[in-house]
Amino acid sequence: MSEHEFDPWAQTSGLIDDVDVTFVDCRFGTRSDYADGIPLLFIADCRIEGEDGPEEQELIYPCGKGWESAERGELAVREDGRPRGFNKNSGYGMLIAHALDCGAPLKERSDEYGPMRASIWNGLTFHMKRKTISFGGEIGERERLLPVKFVGEAGKSKAGKTRAAAKTSSDDADSSDGLRGALKAKLLTAARTIIANGGTHDDFVEEVWSLVENNTAAEAAVLDSGPGSIWAQAQD
Repeated sequence: MSEHEFDPWAQTSGLIDDVDVTFVDCRFGTRSDYADGIPLLFIADCRIEGEDGPEEQELIYPCGKGWESAERGELAVREDGRPRGFNKNSGYGMLIAHALDCGAPLKERSDEYGPMRASIWNGLTFHMKRKTISFGGEIGERERLLPVKFVGEAGKSKAGKTRAAAKTSSDDADSSDGLRGALKAKLLTAARTIIANGGTHDDFVEEVWSLVENNTAAEAAVLDSGPGSIWAQAQD
Protein backbone atom coordinates (compact mmCIF):
# COMPACT_ATOMS: atom_id res chain seq x y z
CA MET A 1 0.00 0.00 0.00
CA SER A 2 1.49 3.35 -1.04
CA GLU A 3 1.84 6.33 1.27
CA HIS A 4 -1.50 7.99 2.17
CA GLU A 5 -3.48 5.32 0.22
CA PHE A 6 -6.90 4.64 1.71
CA ASP A 7 -7.05 1.60 4.00
CA PRO A 8 -10.66 0.33 4.29
CA TRP A 9 -9.77 -1.58 7.49
CA ALA A 10 -8.48 1.51 9.30
CA GLN A 11 -10.78 2.97 11.95
CA THR A 12 -10.88 6.62 12.96
CA SER A 13 -11.68 8.61 16.08
CA GLY A 14 -13.49 11.32 14.14
CA LEU A 15 -10.71 13.76 15.04
CA ILE A 16 -8.24 15.40 12.65
CA ASP A 17 -5.93 12.67 11.39
CA ASP A 18 -3.73 11.80 8.40
CA VAL A 19 -3.87 15.27 6.79
CA ASP A 20 -1.63 18.05 5.52
CA VAL A 21 -1.44 20.92 8.01
CA THR A 22 0.01 24.39 7.40
CA PHE A 23 0.95 26.45 10.45
CA VAL A 24 -0.28 29.94 9.59
CA ASP A 25 -0.12 32.00 12.80
CA CYS A 26 1.46 30.63 15.98
CA ARG A 27 1.74 32.00 19.51
CA PHE A 28 2.05 31.03 23.16
CA GLY A 29 -0.85 31.57 25.53
CA THR A 30 -3.43 29.95 27.81
CA ARG A 31 -7.02 28.78 27.43
CA SER A 32 -9.58 29.08 30.23
CA ASP A 33 -11.16 25.80 29.06
CA TYR A 34 -7.85 23.91 29.24
CA ALA A 35 -6.71 22.86 32.73
CA ASP A 36 -8.29 25.98 34.28
CA GLY A 37 -6.09 28.25 32.18
CA ILE A 38 -2.96 27.36 34.14
CA PRO A 39 -0.45 25.72 31.74
CA LEU A 40 1.15 27.58 28.88
CA LEU A 41 0.11 26.31 25.46
CA PHE A 42 1.59 26.50 21.99
CA ILE A 43 -1.42 27.70 19.97
CA ALA A 44 -1.39 27.40 16.19
CA ASP A 45 -3.95 28.75 13.73
CA CYS A 46 -3.68 26.18 10.96
CA ARG A 47 -4.95 25.43 7.48
CA ILE A 48 -6.12 21.84 7.31
CA GLU A 49 -6.46 20.09 3.95
CA GLY A 50 -9.62 18.11 4.74
CA GLU A 51 -11.76 15.83 2.60
CA ASP A 52 -14.17 18.69 1.86
CA GLY A 53 -11.43 21.20 1.04
CA PRO A 54 -9.22 23.42 3.18
CA GLU A 55 -10.48 24.66 6.51
CA GLU A 56 -9.09 26.77 9.34
CA GLN A 57 -8.61 25.16 12.76
CA GLU A 58 -6.72 25.90 15.94
CA LEU A 59 -4.31 23.30 17.30
CA ILE A 60 -2.90 23.45 20.82
CA TYR A 61 0.06 21.71 22.45
CA PRO A 62 0.81 22.08 26.20
CA CYS A 63 4.32 23.29 27.00
CA GLY A 64 4.67 21.65 30.40
CA LYS A 65 5.13 23.17 33.83
CA GLY A 66 6.99 26.37 34.64
CA TRP A 67 6.45 28.37 31.43
CA GLU A 68 4.82 31.73 30.72
CA SER A 69 4.43 33.89 27.62
CA ALA A 70 6.26 37.11 26.76
CA GLU A 71 6.23 39.68 23.96
CA ARG A 72 2.47 39.27 23.41
CA GLY A 73 2.74 35.54 22.95
CA GLU A 74 5.72 35.51 20.61
CA LEU A 75 8.02 33.97 23.23
CA ALA A 76 7.82 31.28 25.91
CA VAL A 77 10.02 31.97 28.92
CA ARG A 78 10.74 30.16 32.18
CA GLU A 79 8.88 31.48 35.19
CA ASP A 80 12.01 31.04 37.32
CA GLY A 81 14.24 32.70 34.70
CA ARG A 82 16.55 29.70 34.45
CA PRO A 83 17.76 28.40 31.07
CA ARG A 84 15.90 25.19 30.38
CA GLY A 85 14.39 23.42 27.40
CA PHE A 86 10.90 22.04 26.98
CA ASN A 87 10.04 18.70 28.55
CA LYS A 88 10.30 16.02 25.86
CA ASN A 89 7.06 14.45 27.10
CA SER A 90 5.04 17.66 26.83
CA GLY A 91 2.80 18.12 23.81
CA TYR A 92 4.99 20.90 22.45
CA GLY A 93 8.16 18.93 23.16
CA MET A 94 6.81 16.05 21.09
CA LEU A 95 5.76 18.41 18.30
CA ILE A 96 9.30 19.84 18.13
CA ALA A 97 10.96 16.41 18.14
CA HIS A 98 8.73 14.98 15.40
CA ALA A 99 9.11 18.09 13.24
CA LEU A 100 12.92 17.95 13.49
CA ASP A 101 12.90 14.22 12.73
CA CYS A 102 10.98 15.06 9.53
CA GLY A 103 13.67 17.51 8.45
CA ALA A 104 11.74 20.73 9.13
CA PRO A 105 14.06 23.81 9.04
CA LEU A 106 13.14 25.02 12.54
CA LYS A 107 16.75 25.50 13.62
CA GLU A 108 17.59 27.37 10.42
CA ARG A 109 14.67 29.76 11.05
CA SER A 110 15.40 30.36 14.73
CA ASP A 111 17.51 32.82 16.69
CA GLU A 112 18.90 32.50 20.20
CA TYR A 113 15.40 31.70 21.50
CA GLY A 114 15.08 28.57 19.38
CA PRO A 115 11.69 26.83 19.81
CA MET A 116 10.76 29.39 22.47
CA ARG A 117 9.89 31.72 19.54
CA ALA A 118 6.46 30.83 18.15
CA SER A 119 6.76 32.43 14.71
CA ILE A 120 9.45 30.00 13.49
CA TRP A 121 6.55 27.64 12.69
CA ASN A 122 4.64 30.08 10.50
CA GLY A 123 4.40 28.90 6.89
CA LEU A 124 5.54 25.31 7.52
CA THR A 125 3.43 22.46 6.13
CA PHE A 126 3.50 18.90 7.48
CA HIS A 127 1.66 15.70 6.85
CA MET A 128 0.38 14.85 10.32
CA LYS A 129 -1.10 11.77 11.93
CA ARG A 130 -2.68 11.12 15.30
CA LYS A 131 -0.43 9.01 17.53
CA THR A 132 -1.25 7.31 20.81
CA ILE A 133 1.33 8.05 23.51
CA SER A 134 1.54 5.98 26.69
CA PHE A 135 2.53 8.00 29.74
CA GLY A 136 1.84 5.26 32.27
CA GLY A 137 0.51 5.73 35.79
CA GLU A 138 -2.64 7.77 36.32
CA ILE A 139 -2.21 9.64 33.02
CA GLY A 140 -2.44 6.52 30.87
CA GLU A 141 -2.63 7.03 27.11
CA ARG A 142 -3.10 10.30 25.25
CA GLU A 143 -3.44 11.06 21.56
CA ARG A 144 -1.32 13.71 19.85
CA LEU A 145 -1.51 15.01 16.27
CA LEU A 146 2.14 14.95 15.23
CA PRO A 147 4.19 15.45 12.04
CA VAL A 148 5.24 12.38 10.08
CA LYS A 149 6.51 14.18 6.98
CA PHE A 150 7.73 17.71 6.20
CA VAL A 151 5.89 18.89 3.09
CA GLY A 152 7.29 22.35 2.46
CA GLU A 153 8.01 25.88 3.55
CA ALA A 154 6.17 28.92 2.24
CA GLY A 155 8.75 31.45 1.17
CA LYS A 156 11.13 28.88 -0.36
CA SER A 157 11.44 27.98 -4.03
CA LYS A 158 11.44 24.36 -5.19
CA ALA A 159 15.19 24.64 -5.58
CA GLY A 160 15.39 25.59 -1.91
CA LYS A 161 16.50 29.17 -2.52
CA THR A 162 15.25 31.89 -0.21
CA ARG A 163 13.06 34.51 -1.79
CA ALA A 164 13.95 38.13 -1.39
CA ALA A 165 12.06 39.32 1.68
CA ALA A 166 9.77 42.28 1.11
CA LYS A 167 7.47 43.34 3.93
CA THR A 168 3.99 44.40 2.94
CA SER A 169 3.35 48.01 3.84
CA SER A 170 0.64 48.92 6.31
CA ASP A 171 -1.28 50.51 3.41
CA ASP A 172 -1.90 46.98 2.10
CA ALA A 173 -3.59 45.81 5.32
CA ASP A 174 -7.32 45.97 5.85
CA SER A 175 -9.32 45.10 8.95
CA SER A 176 -12.04 43.24 7.04
CA ASP A 177 -10.23 40.76 4.78
CA GLY A 178 -6.54 41.55 5.30
CA LEU A 179 -6.13 43.04 1.82
CA ARG A 180 -6.58 46.41 0.20
CA GLY A 181 -7.37 46.87 -3.46
CA ALA A 182 -3.80 47.40 -4.68
CA LEU A 183 -2.41 44.24 -3.11
CA LYS A 184 -5.44 42.17 -4.02
CA ALA A 185 -5.18 43.31 -7.64
CA LYS A 186 -1.49 42.30 -7.77
CA LEU A 187 -2.27 38.86 -6.35
CA LEU A 188 -5.15 38.28 -8.73
CA THR A 189 -3.03 39.32 -11.71
CA ALA A 190 -0.22 36.99 -10.66
CA ALA A 191 -2.64 34.10 -10.08
CA ARG A 192 -4.33 34.56 -13.46
CA THR A 193 -0.98 34.65 -15.24
CA ILE A 194 0.18 31.46 -13.52
CA ILE A 195 -3.11 29.69 -14.28
CA ALA A 196 -2.94 30.75 -17.94
CA ASN A 197 0.54 29.24 -18.15
CA GLY A 198 -0.59 25.95 -16.60
CA GLY A 199 0.90 26.64 -13.18
CA THR A 200 -0.29 25.35 -9.81
CA HIS A 201 -1.28 26.93 -6.51
CA ASP A 202 2.20 26.09 -5.19
CA ASP A 203 3.70 28.11 -8.07
CA PHE A 204 1.43 31.02 -7.11
CA VAL A 205 2.56 30.89 -3.46
CA GLU A 206 6.21 30.91 -4.53
CA GLU A 207 5.66 33.79 -6.94
CA VAL A 208 3.88 36.20 -4.58
CA TRP A 209 5.21 35.32 -1.13
CA SER A 210 7.58 38.30 -1.04
CA LEU A 211 4.55 40.58 -1.44
CA VAL A 212 2.76 39.25 1.64
CA GLU A 213 5.50 37.99 3.95
CA ASN A 214 5.05 39.11 7.57
CA ASN A 215 1.43 40.16 6.90
CA THR A 216 -0.43 37.34 8.66
CA ALA A 217 -3.81 37.96 7.04
CA ALA A 218 -2.31 38.29 3.55
CA GLU A 219 -0.18 35.16 4.04
CA ALA A 220 -3.29 33.20 4.96
CA ALA A 221 -5.12 34.54 1.90
CA VAL A 222 -2.29 33.40 -0.38
CA LEU A 223 -2.00 29.96 1.24
CA ASP A 224 -5.75 29.39 0.87
CA SER A 225 -6.88 27.63 -2.30
CA GLY A 226 -10.48 26.95 -1.29
CA PRO A 227 -13.75 28.51 -2.45
CA GLY A 228 -13.68 32.30 -2.33
CA SER A 229 -9.87 32.46 -2.11
CA ILE A 230 -7.70 34.64 -4.34
CA TRP A 231 -6.65 31.49 -6.21
CA ALA A 232 -10.28 30.48 -6.76
CA GLN A 233 -11.30 33.99 -7.86
CA ALA A 234 -8.54 34.02 -10.45
CA GLN A 235 -10.05 30.92 -12.07
CA ASP A 236 -13.50 32.47 -12.52
